[in-house]
Amino acid sequence: MADADQPRIIRFGPFEVDKRTGELRKRGSRVKLQQQPLQILLALLQSKGDIVTREELRQQLWPEDTFVDFDHSLNAAVKRLREALGESADRPVFIETLARRGYRFIAPIDGSDNGAGTTTIAPVKDSNGRARRWTVLSVSIAALGLALVWAVRSSVTRSSLPSKLQMTERKLTANSVENPIDGAAISPDGTYIAYSDATGLYLKLVRSGELHRIAVPSVFSGHLEGWLPDGAHVLVSRVERPEGALGLWNVPIVGGAPRKIVDDGWGASVSPDGTRIAFLRGAPDIRFQPYARELWITRLDGSDAREVAPSTPDKVFAAPTWSPDGRRLAYLSSSVSHRRNYFSNVNSIELKDVQSLQSQVLLSGMRVGDSLRWLPDDRLVYSLAEEQNPADSNLWAVQVRASSQNSPDPVRLTQGPGWVTNISATANGTTLEFLRKSWQSQVLVARLASGGTLLLATRRLTLDENNDVPFSWTPDSKAIIFTSDRDGTFDVFRHPLDQPLPEPLVVGPENEMVARLNPAGTELLYQSIPSAADAPRSIFAIPLAGGVPRLVLRGKFIVNLQCAQLPSALCVYGVNTPGKHLIRRFDPSSGESSQLAEIPTQGMPVNWSLSPDGSQLAIILYRPDQGIIHLRSTSDNTNRDVVVKGRVGLVTADWAADGNTIFVTSMDRERKTALFNVELDGSNHLLLKDDKDSIEWAVPSPDGKLLAINEYAGTTNVWSLANF
Repeated sequence: MADADQPRIIRFGPFEVDKRTGELRKRGSRVKLQQQPLQILLALLQSKGDIVTREELRQQLWPEDTFVDFDHSLNAAVKRLREALGESADRPVFIETLARRGYRFIAPIDGSDNGAGTTTIAPVKDSNGRARRWTVLSVSIAALGLALVWAVRSSVTRSSLPSKLQMTERKLTANSVENPIDGAAISPDGTYIAYSDATGLYLKLVRSGELHRIAVPSVFSGHLEGWLPDGAHVLVSRVERPEGALGLWNVPIVGGAPRKIVDDGWGASVSPDGTRIAFLRGAPDIRFQPYARELWITRLDGSDAREVAPSTPDKVFAAPTWSPDGRRLAYLSSSVSHRRNYFSNVNSIELKDVQSLQSQVLLSGMRVGDSLRWLPDDRLVYSLAEEQNPADSNLWAVQVRASSQNSPDPVRLTQGPGWVTNISATANGTTLEFLRKSWQSQVLVARLASGGTLLLATRRLTLDENNDVPFSWTPDSKAIIFTSDRDGTFDVFRHPLDQPLPEPLVVGPENEMVARLNPAGTELLYQSIPSAADAPRSIFAIPLAGGVPRLVLRGKFIVNLQCAQLPSALCVYGVNTPGKHLIRRFDPSSGESSQLAEIPTQGMPVNWSLSPDGSQLAIILYRPDQGIIHLRSTSDNTNRDVVVKGRVGLVTADWAADGNTIFVTSMDRERKTALFNVELDGSNHLLLKDDKDSIEWAVPSPDGKLLAINEYAGTTNVWSLANF
């Protein structure tokens, strides 16, 4: 299949592949693509239009001794490749499927070596000159036809507008990992970008890049929400005190004092006439920051505030945006019971008349993201997670019709790595602004000192750009067990502390998560989570030394899993249901289960941890203004509350190895996180504080000497899109 004479860089359409670095780029920008889809693409390109059979791909991608569901895995890899190229199987631009046989690359290919020169195929000489000329002409016409087909299809895919201008995507800021942007918006006339980061509020002239600080009092800081239509004021949300709520402020960009609009509000959108504001209110969902419990509208001065979407225990809202005529709102709604794990998150885009409060669902699905913008031409721009890479999302647009009419198919606007959010637009709707977050979950390891009250020698263990999530340790405390999406879906890995690379433990077509040891430390229990939101999840067991996984049990909405240590044999898992969280005990050998505890949640996130001796659960219900750990006995369900002194906004809990303290994380309303060690009388010691990245949780080693920390970190910058 391979062609040794093919150059290092292969170009086709707007794409190019560098065979040496293994990178796929589109117009110079890197396109995220996993290893297997990339190998398939190279195999097809190297075959120069010939069929590459499924068997040939199997031999190249999966050696003979590899156990894998080949058909499912190959189909998934090809699907990820098509997604990266922006095409579908029923309307191929580059890759043709030949049923039950294989695949063929159908677009023209241009290759170069080190960026110079092109490859050509000379016509074969033939004794019949006329036949040879007709053959060459036919090939030329076919190639031209393919090029025209590609151009037409690309044009149709890229835009529903008649404009011949090419879409232009542009990066407007270059903030570093140490200072990600947390809010931004483009001015109504497109002249400026206003944004906020850890150092303050700024105005950036789009054309020249000239940067100015917005003049506010030195003690005033906050998150940029958007512009007022006059182009002279911006909306900012900020917290006046650590335990307080986010409030909305009207801030002039040149001189003048900021003026508070509402005490409790963020996620704001201003009506086109500038007279009203739609905003979010109520404690946010700590796991999904843009969401809140309530959706309100008010006048610009904060008067006549009223709730427009009813709050329920199992529902949250995000991203309100006004229709061009100011009569309706579009917003995202999501069921809390489906949202504890990001690849089962089901969002709906709803449209609501602000007078009659009648609503309709425009579209919904697991992949619908967290940002919206309604444009003057009645297109609704939204973000959509990539099917095979749910940590990435891109912008799509759909035309909003009258309620009696069906909307046409959505049109894709962007294609690139990273999570797209925070959409704004110019007043005429010709330019979009958005944030692109290239963040990932990573594993840190640190040494505990002074009885667990001090961290020393903190270092990053996973030196890659994948999402790596730690859950447990090997019994000898020499390796961390974590899950990673480095192969497209989450699999389970073991990373020895003295080695540079991890070892795979469980690899499968679904997302394998929450890997924990059984009480004896001989087996690894883990969850297998299918892509369908309402499909049952499974708990499997596999020998820690290696072997074949066995099914333990299945159930819907399983979200956590933990076991005590011998002599206790208790293992438990959690189930999310509307308004309450259930904890069930189970037998890892037989799969038999029964209910252990029921936790009312009122729609708020819940986190719990089982003590090493199995005697009690440490339960945290997120409250941004409270700091309470609920201790519940596993034998008689009695409760005791631990008030954590001087701390609010507790998020996660993990028992120390000796069961005498608890490692707890917190997040305030401005999304600043901290990790501390809490004693059972509520006294505590700060271990780690982070104002830019997110400390998710910490898992102690069995010997109590080390800590595996889950940190969510990366970069966030401002981008724009024109001529879409």
